[in-house]
Amino acid sequence: MQGADIPYGTSLYDYFEVLSARAEAARDARLRTIDSEASARRYRDEVKAKLTALLDGSGIAGGTTPPRVTGMFRKNGLLIDKVLLEVRPGIFCAGLFMRKEGAPLPCPGALGVCGHSQEGKGREDYQRFAMGLARKGFAVFIFDPSGQGESHQFKPPKGPTFEHSMTGKAWRSASLLPAAVFVHDAQVALSYLLSRPEVKKGPVAVTGSSGGGQMSFFLFALDERIGAAAVSCHMNTFRCVFRNETPTDAESTPEGLLAAGCDRPDFAIAGAPKPFLLMAAEEDFIDLRCMKKVDSQLAPIWKNLGKPDNYRFVVAPGPHQYGQMHREAMYGFFTKHFLGREDAPEPEIELLTPEEYTVTPTGFVIDLPGALTETQALLRTLPETYPDAAKEIPAFLRRALDLPDTLPPAPDYRVIRNVSLTPETGAARYVLMPEPGTTARPVLMLAVRKETPLIPAGKRAVLHCAHLSGREELRKRVGEPDLFVLDVRGVGESRSTVGRSTPDDFFAPVGRESFMEGTGELFGRPLAGSRVKDLLGALALLKELGYEELTLSGRGLGAVLAAFAASALELPVERLILTQVPASLKALIAQGAYRLPSSVLPAGMLKHFDFPELCACLRARYDAEITCSEDVPPDE
Repeated sequence: MQGADIPYGTSLYDYFEVLSARAEAARDARLRTIDSEASARRYRDEVKAKLTALLDGSGIAGGTTPPRVTGMFRKNGLLIDKVLLEVRPGIFCAGLFMRKEGAPLPCPGALGVCGHSQEGKGREDYQRFAMGLARKGFAVFIFDPSGQGESHQFKPPKGPTFEHSMTGKAWRSASLLPAAVFVHDAQVALSYLLSRPEVKKGPVAVTGSSGGGQMSFFLFALDERIGAAAVSCHMNTFRCVFRNETPTDAESTPEGLLAAGCDRPDFAIAGAPKPFLLMAAEEDFIDLRCMKKVDSQLAPIWKNLGKPDNYRFVVAPGPHQYGQMHREAMYGFFTKHFLGREDAPEPEIELLTPEEYTVTPTGFVIDLPGALTETQALLRTLPETYPDAAKEIPAFLRRALDLPDTLPPAPDYRVIRNVSLTPETGAARYVLMPEPGTTARPVLMLAVRKETPLIPAGKRAVLHCAHLSGREELRKRVGEPDLFVLDVRGVGESRSTVGRSTPDDFFAPVGRESFMEGTGELFGRPLAGSRVKDLLGALALLKELGYEELTLSGRGLGAVLAAFAASALELPVERLILTQVPASLKALIAQGAYRLPSSVLPAGMLKHFDFPELCACLRARYDAEITCSEDVPPDE
């Protein structure tokens, strides 16, 4: 199916558009009430408590291997140490610790966080900001986050967004919030910085651009050891991201953030009135209009808290990067607040060679003795077996997917124009209304030889949950009697045509499906739960129409959703036929890269069961025919 053939290709976008506009309006109205120090403090303390709870990483284990300095060299008047840190058991990161030769010690500290780049700390603008700040008199530690620089998880590297998507899916399956994992690792790096005797005791600075800017404002809000932050090319609101149809990485969409009434700028507010520098670029895909709106919301907070000079907003020409004007604004801001003098001009810098900025022998931390990939480390934390799965699965699924205990009431439906399946046969299409007043649009289809204004009544039927296109699956099975095929929301007839995705691949790591999935998670409305509810609604509708002898079937993603529905509730079906169910989520994770999206999975699933246990549960409960495959089928 192409975009022109998808009648409800914007329905998911429209669904979240209403929620997005409502959330923005409510937060804007709340901010307009802040007109005093007391009201600013109340709002700050409120969002800080919410953000701290949302990104709680207290359950994430730290590494046990002491930090190691593997080499030291001199360049640009700096002493530079090559450092290895174990941030989590078996997970290492590489960094560079630099300070000015002959500078009075101890000196103020600064943490440099890399944004999304293949080279990590070796990227030119990241090298320049780190060495430039060290030349100004700071002790700087810059490190490679997971999926970047020497912390790539694939050989050859597949790029930060791809790698973050794959590890993000794996972490989510084990109840780990990707944003919390990234914050945890940055805090380990921060602890290392503060452990160095060259670093002055007390709060330190943090800075980065793009994804590094995001981590900077996360730390600014959540860690009291951060005394100031400079954020380049990040901080627009999620409403802006949504309206501009910009997919984001797994760590960029903390689950429940918008549902809690918060947004990205609240990470800055949570740290107020500590010094905070926000920097935008005129040619950035980070919408400058939104950045200016954020500035209009942040400046009054610092003013009401009595520290207007601790906040600064800078707009520079140029694209999405930590450009020289941003770097010089950062130097001036940090030297003013930590050294008592504003020293902005960038010093002359000779860039490091790859041999100089590479810490590990091979350029990959996963090659170190005792090192693990992210997926290997995660699998070690999961149960080997699930002896209580049969008891746990139904309650867990109802809780994780927010499902009812019994079949819901039958939804209303609309009838839309038939489409051709064969020269003699068309598909009657019925648009279900599982959430009255919204644009959620699952579509139920039936093969017919004439116009059918209503869903026909009957006694025996098969309800089939499609993989990616109910229309194509119905076309292949057009001769089967009493077959209803369902496209849940965001699939087939309502497959999203909104959101950037190149190529147009449903399984793109950062594409249209992940865009909608991340938006749902921000609102605490994961797509998996909504899609299972669509299936339950279709089943309830057929029951209401008199169908008593029902078979529930599904293929690929549809089989996964049908399996969850049938496990969570005692469904009124006589048979269950599921094909191409993934044989094991653990096995997929072990591969590193796989298609199965987390948009059809409950968060934390692997803490309670894997697909073998799910299939065993279904076989014990139903007359079930289940066939498995290594992964879900590719796009059609």
